[in-house]
Amino acid sequence: MHKLAPARSLSMNELLRELDQFNAKRRQMGLAPVSYGRYVAFRDASEGPTNEEMSLG
Repeated sequence: MHKLAPARSLSMNELLRELDQFNAKRRQMGLAPVSYGRYVAFRDASEGPTNEEMSLG
């Protein structure tokens, strides 16, 4: 997995589209969606959400 660009370097539309895709994957896993703030926090903290982070609710 490659390092994601910081959220601040994306337009709001790009970031929200990314969050929608992330939450769609969580729904497929039977998990609740995460908030924008939580997504940005762990997105920018590493190379992207890990499987463990995917399961955070």
